[in-house]
This record gives sequence, structure tokens and C-alpha cells, in this order.
Amino acid sequence: MRNFATEKLFSMGFTRDQIDKIVGFSVQRGGKIPGKKYVAYRIRTGWKLFKELSKFKDGNLKISRVTNDEFLHWKLENTLDTSTNTVFVSQLVFGMNLTVGSRKTGDYFIGASGKKTLLSDVFIDLKIENYLKDIYPVISNEMGEVIAVLGLVIGEKYRVKMEDSYCFRLDFIQN
Repeated sequence: MRNFATEKLFSMGFTRDQIDKIVGFSVQRGGKIPGKKYVAYRIRTGWKLFKELSKFKDGNLKISRVTNDEFLHWKLENTLDTSTNTVFVSQLVFGMNLTVGSRKTGDYFIGASGKKTLLSDVFIDLKIENYLKDIYPVISNEMGEVIAVLGLVIGEKYRVKMEDSYCFRLDFIQN
């Protein structure tokens, strides 16, 4: 079994040193070993191999102003709360310079009460594995405050509320 696994990993582009680490489980959980064709991630139950490092790809935001009725209609039809390409946010983002990118150290949300919550804590609460954290695009303003993580969560401060007269639809378009 060990020879079969070694030969299989060698054919995937891993070096002998990397294979020894993978087969011997000498890398702690959450660690990764990049090969030529694949990336190995150490998880609780063993290893996961991915064809390539599937990091967030650059893109742009298309911002559209919509009414709350349109938002409710789209929400009922499409369940867009967990969409990886579209998010609806409140009118508080009007006039902000929004950027989309991957996570950075120190990224934070501001809750409804004004309390800061680190993005890393949100990932832990949602039980997102380390090897998946770079996949999700993060929308933030010029101050570095996170508005939303596409496909996961919208900041409490920027959720669409019933008293809002309009909201904004943010569509992520990958390059």
C-alpha cells in the first residue's frame, strides 16, 4: 500500500521529500504541501488533494441599485443569500469605494451593536477548513471593514432591513 501511494503521489508531481511528509503524516493539521500539479492539504482525517491551488480569482464588482421589493422577489425566487456571485446589501454602502479580494490578516466585521468581530473568528465559527478560506471573495470598504464574504456571510451592519427604501445588488464578475 505504501509503495502504491508513493508512486501515485510521485506521478502527481510531488518530490520524494514531500511524499515522505504526506505518507508519514509529519505535517500538522491545516498545513499544505504544494506539488507541481497538485496541492495536498492536511485535514482531520488525513489528506485532501486538489488539482491546483484554487485561490480566489481576481474580478470586479458590478453595483446596481434596486428597490426592497425587487430584493424580496429575487430572494424568494433564487435564495441569493448564499450565492457565490451575488449579494444584496443595505443603502449604507452608498458612496463607499468597495473592493473585492482575498482575506487579509486583521479583516473584521462591525456588528449591529458596533462591536468588531474578526473574519478569522467568523471562519472558525462556521467551521471552514484552512484550505478553503482563500476560495471565498471578501468585499470590503476603503477602511478595511468587511461588508460580506460571498457565499458565506453578510456583515450584520450591512444586511438589508425592511425600513430601507432601497438596497444595492453587488455582482462579482471574475476575470
